[in-house]
Amino acid sequence: MEGVSDKGKLIDWKSAADIPRAIKKLTLAFQPELYVLACAEAGVRVTEIAYRFVARPTIKMCGKDDNDPAQYEDRCVDWLLEREDRMHTHCVPVTEPALEQARWYLYYSALRIRENRKSQRWLPNCEACFAWERQCPYLELCEFLKAGADPEWYIEENYHVTGNAHPELGDKGAVSDVLTWTSINTLHLCELRYWWRFERCLRRGGEDNEALWVGSAMHRGLEAYANKDMEAGLGAVDEWANENPVLGEDATHRLNQDTAKARAMVRAASTRWGVSPAKEPAPLTAGTGVEVG
Repeated sequence: MEGVSDKGKLIDWKSAADIPRAIKKLTLAFQPELYVLACAEAGVRVTEIAYRFVARPTIKMCGKDDNDPAQYEDRCVDWLLEREDRMHTHCVPVTEPALEQARWYLYYSALRIRENRKSQRWLPNCEACFAWERQCPYLELCEFLKAGADPEWYIEENYHVTGNAHPELGDKGAVSDVLTWTSINTLHLCELRYWWRFERCLRRGGEDNEALWVGSAMHRGLEAYANKDMEAGLGAVDEWANENPVLGEDATHRLNQDTAKARAMVRAASTRWGVSPAKEPAPLTAGTGVEVG
């Protein structure tokens, strides 16, 4: 959820496993500036961005909770609140030089996509095959293409097609000409990975990215809470879980665990920052998307 206060401060909620590392990445990333540019297009002036980081709980649902998601959720809330560094605010000033660089970054990203669509050529990057210390879920498909083979039969048996490339954006995410920070990052990591995920909209069982899933669920919950109340916020997390089922082995356990984590993060954030429908700036969206144009 992003919202802008009457003092020109944009508030962005973020989940992170390692908050100090996430803050360091922001110093070179263009995500803050792209948010500001998106707000400017909507006629909203932003002078500063306040990132509110909420750590993703590292504890697991287990016998301590009698495998009860409600008990595990309460334990996650306690875990988040017991140390201040698990929920931290980091402010980023808006500067014109950074905005100018971000404009060019967005322009060349969009241009790259348009040219690749015209040529139907999407280049692989072997450095991305095991990025983030795990195998890319599309590695086998790229191997098929490299060998000159048709991967469609493998896709039919091992992948499913989603109707929404950006579920965190709701209905807007189904529009093909929308870029998010996640999709732009993927594009620059590997064009072919971008194509499989955001052009073909392919997902694989067991592919679920817990960080993205939990973070998106938390965003959905905080947005609903800011618009209404805590009951609506927690209900929005549950709705997200129903719309985006966890895939692969042990899916039920992981779905219950991840849903409880997201609910706990919404509850802890409201306690830490005193978020309430009366105090929180009006939300923009559950995520920020920019049209390629």
